[in-house]
Amino acid sequence: MGGEYHGLSGMSYNTAEKSYIYYETNNWGENVYSHGSVDGDTWTNQSEMNGNTVRGRFILKRASEDSATFSFEMGMGSDPLANVMQGKQTRQKRFENPGSSPSLGRQPGSAASAASNRAALR
Repeated sequence: MGGEYHGLSGMSYNTAEKSYIYYETNNWGENVYSHGSVDGDTWTNQSEMNGNTVRGRFILKRASEDSATFSFEMGMGSDPLANVMQGKQTRQKRFENPGSSPSLGRQPGSAASAASNRAALR
């Protein structure tokens, strides 16, 4: 563990349990699965991290439409929560091919995008 951190994560909502599901994997060999709820800016969850049950609190404050600051607290067993991470995240702009016109909201792989690509090839 250590060095530059790179990770991939995804989040969804479980309508049956009315809770959020989060999964993360990274180059440090960590794999995180958690479920929890949100109240305002505070996400409260319980996680499974590399086989250990961990309590956590993630606080996300939106700074703008495309950026936010965050802090993450964790605790194992009856240990108090401790701040383990804080930072800023910025939404990445969608890639456009140089010289092409804007896609006007079409998502890559969508039927509208495919039709647009076929029309451009004619």
